[in-house]
Amino acid sequence: MTLSVIIPSRDMPCYPLVEELHRQLTSSKVDDWEIIVADDGSDSIEAKYSFDKARQLPCVRWEVLSKSRNRGEMRNRLPGLARYEWLLEINSNVMPVSKDFISSYVVEIQKNVDVVCGGVTSMYIAGNLRAMDESDYAKRHSSEERNSNPFLSFRNTNVLARKDVYSKVRYDESIREYGYEDLAFGAVLKRAGMIVHYIDNPVKYVLDESNATYVEKTETALHTLSRLSAEQQSLSVLHRWAETLRCCGLSGVVVLWHYLFSTIERKSLCGHHPRLWVFRIYKLGYYLSLT
Repeated sequence: MTLSVIIPSRDMPCYPLVEELHRQLTSSKVDDWEIIVADDGSDSIEAKYSFDKARQLPCVRWEVLSKSRNRGEMRNRLPGLARYEWLLEINSNVMPVSKDFISSYVVEIQKNVDVVCGGVTSMYIAGNLRAMDESDYAKRHSSEERNSNPFLSFRNTNVLARKDVYSKVRYDESIREYGYEDLAFGAVLKRAGMIVHYIDNPVKYVLDESNATYVEKTETALHTLSRLSAEQQSLSVLHRWAETLRCCGLSGVVVLWHYLFSTIERKSLCGHHPRLWVFRIYKLGYYLSLT
């Protein structure tokens, strides 16, 4: 059993993540393994110091890449860095929740699956919009529920896959802006007939962004979603809600609401006391206004 852990990063220090994964892998039943920090053209001195510190650990490599044009291109470059049979891709801004994180994936490697998703969670932090959103998402999407519709809203934050999967499927490099490249990849996995399985083995976000930044990133992502193909959009829960409203003749009401109140909603979301229900309405209205 062999495993390559790949951490794509741009300007995100990730030594604590590497250190924890290294500790778990050292005591695991994996025969041969490596951890690769894939540096996507970072400019941050702090990040580079973190990467350099990480590569001092045995079996850890720091691969410096030229800056990718988009996230799809970056993801497509990762399998070529790996030496081993299985690939575990983990975002650089997370930490494993469990001390048995690697062991839980080792169990899954022995099963007949192509892709295993461990999930994402976050501690609820009042006033932090992303923490509130991720915490709520985790509560509403158990592994049992995700397995009933495995390609819906696919996320690549914490994913184990056989290396040969990536010789058959690739990320869509036509997606130039932030957001939904993983959802589009879910459509590719579905089309290729891959077996995707969800387990409760989450990572949690190490949050360091303002509410305003999260709102801006969400808006950019919604623009991306509006430009995806119908096949890709069909795997978005938000898009499905939008289509339901259109079929019921209610989309115009939501768009009008957004026109009248979006400035107030946005100000509230960027402030110190955001509300998730306001965030849901804002996203739906914003998306319908684009489509």
